Amino acid sequence: MKQGDPEAFASLVNRYKAPAFSIALKILKNSEDAEEVVQEAFVRAFQNIKRFREESKFSTWLYRIVYNSCISEIRKNRRESVPLEKVAEHDPGFHDIDDALKQLSGKEAKAIVREALEFLNPADYTLLTLYYYEDKPLKEIGKVMGLKYGNVKVKIQRARGKLHETLTKVMKTEISDLL
Repeated sequence: MKQGDPEAFASLVNRYKAPAFSIALKILKNSEDAEEVVQEAFVRAFQNIKRFREESKFSTWLYRIVYNSCISEIRKNRRESVPLEKVAEHDPGFHDIDDALKQLSGKEAKAIVREALEFLNPADYTLLTLYYYEDKPLKEIGKVMGLKYGNVKVKIQRARGKLHETLTKVMKTEISDLL
């Protein structure tokens, strides 16, 4: 593969294109942009395959290229997200988000968590996605995101805290819509 064999690389593309697209889509929130970034990431990976030192898995190296490309795309476009203050204008009185989520069906709760994730910044979103949805170990997440191993746990905890705050606001909005 390190010799630049297009057939061997094509098998890697087939194996990793769906997870790479998933990461890009979750960060960029636009399928066309995500598809373009993933294609560019695979091209960069193929062009730089000789630089791959095999200190980590190929998927880790590729996901890092995808992640960095997404962050560059966001910076380039300077997209703004909706402020959370505008999302949660009503306060129906729910103080415990966990109790509120338990009242919902599994499908409804998952949808609300996905909605809340959308309001997080790309780094927090990616941390939580890689850890909880992709089941990546902390060491691999650190490599993907360019973080030291010890810092990954701290950042995941902070991201969880931000998600909790966001969930509280989203849940209040969801519940007020029902009233």
